[in-house]
Amino acid sequence: MKKSKIFVLFVFFILVFTLFSLGDRIGVDCLNVGFQNFGFQKDTDQKLIEQANKLKNYADKLDSERKNNEAIKYYQMYGNLCKKLQDNKGIYYAYVSMGICYKREKNFAKAFEYYQKALVAVEKIKDRNLRFKKKAAMYTNLGSLFEVLRFYKKSIEFYKMSNKYREKAKDYAEKYVNYLNIGQSYSQMGKLDLAVKYSLLAYNYFFTQKDYYNLCFSANNLAYQYLKAGNLNESQKFHNIALKLALERGYNDMLPYIYSGLGELYFAKGDFKNSLKYQNLAEKIAEDDFEVLRTIYMAFYKLYSATGDLDKAAKYRNKYEKLAEEFFDYKNFEKVEDFMSYLVKEKNRQKMLVLEKEKKIRELVAELSILALFLALIILGFLYYRYKTKQKINAYLDMLSKKDPLTNLYNRRAILEIIDIEKERFERTKRPFCISICDIDYFKKVNDTYGHSIGDIVLKGIASILKENLRNTDFVARWGGEEFLIFLPETDIKAAEKVLEKLRKLAESKKFSAGKIDFNVTLTFGVCEFQKSVEHTIELADKALYKGKKSGKNKVVVCEI
Repeated sequence: MKKSKIFVLFVFFILVFTLFSLGDRIGVDCLNVGFQNFGFQKDTDQKLIEQANKLKNYADKLDSERKNNEAIKYYQMYGNLCKKLQDNKGIYYAYVSMGICYKREKNFAKAFEYYQKALVAVEKIKDRNLRFKKKAAMYTNLGSLFEVLRFYKKSIEFYKMSNKYREKAKDYAEKYVNYLNIGQSYSQMGKLDLAVKYSLLAYNYFFTQKDYYNLCFSANNLAYQYLKAGNLNESQKFHNIALKLALERGYNDMLPYIYSGLGELYFAKGDFKNSLKYQNLAEKIAEDDFEVLRTIYMAFYKLYSATGDLDKAAKYRNKYEKLAEEFFDYKNFEKVEDFMSYLVKEKNRQKMLVLEKEKKIRELVAELSILALFLALIILGFLYYRYKTKQKINAYLDMLSKKDPLTNLYNRRAILEIIDIEKERFERTKRPFCISICDIDYFKKVNDTYGHSIGDIVLKGIASILKENLRNTDFVARWGGEEFLIFLPETDIKAAEKVLEKLRKLAESKKFSAGKIDFNVTLTFGVCEFQKSVEHTIELADKALYKGKKSGKNKVVVCEI
């Protein structure tokens, strides 16, 4: 070998070592280029291929048995072997499967992470048509994740991106499955005309193709959308179609959704007996499907509230809230900001990989300083983008939070959602409910005299009195500052006045301490029975509170209608 070639080879291996320190993928790609340029060939390791296939088969078995954490471990080992073999299809398969398992485990941050990795891997698949199909599948998975997390605009965006690749791959059946997904997202957004439009397109396609499973799926979606639109006859029609297909063809995975939908349909018709029957059937077979269980628990809460069984209503409300808290745990969102910056980051990474593949080793040696600067700029840009995105996500998570951090009571957003549910029940049963706004009298004076830390103690103490002395079916929230909102279902104005008078006396007798000084605070309440709308009722209660404040405080004032 000539001295010049020996020198170039020496410089090449130094460069590869440096790039390995920046990232394994970069080093591996450059090493492959080097092997080709210098005439080396890699021998295929048949034992590694056999071992990889065994790991994949075992991971698939665990996956089918829903042993998600074990399956993840074996998919990880399979993916690592595929990296050694440079099997991009296998790497893609491992990452997608891990993402799906993490989604089932409600670890959405990890699901995002592995879907991101799968998107990187899919770009390296050489078969153009296969690459389009896999890319379409990935965007569908991302759309599904956003739909679960209730980012419906984003979910629709990704389903439509998926369909662009479905068209390129001529994968029309999956295109119409995406129409169903798009329809469902529009339904959740309340855009029922668009929801029905997309679902009917899918239904008609699957009917002509005799694809009975997706026909069942389409019929069930249409039944739900017509129910939300108030068209009970069309809802009944499509529920019957879906149920018949599921029972005749053994589509057991569809039954919890169909039964739950029928339960909601009969509830809307006022047939509580049949509603309870179908919700019970749905709950029995829903197993650990948290998405359908949330719907079922809320349906039970509405059903038992409407029939006056408040203990069972409270039981299912608690189940719903527990599942919702698990679902919207902060840990599930802590890496969402990484995903939101993914498209920009990935675009830059792809440009870098294309540059690296096209360059020869001697060009890389000459331009190493430029590459290092380029990488530094990308990293700085990514860190800045991640910082800005994290700020936005944190702001959104604050909005999603259901509890006031100081008093641990419901916050304004959460209490309004609860009142909206009660309003729906009121419209069916006409049973009254009351809303009260109460305010701590002279609270500014407490803060000015004893300090804000004592003011916080007073807020927490009053919150405890309100929460501990209400019925299990009543609700209290921090409305803002020193104001609280009390929501009393199944309560007329006279009963509400008695409840609030009891709370006023308890608050008045409560002793607070600031060092060696003891002091009391009082509450003024404004209360109103439901009138026309929730907003109007709250406004009337607030006016009654203002009247109480002006006329001496420490009293309960009923609104003037």
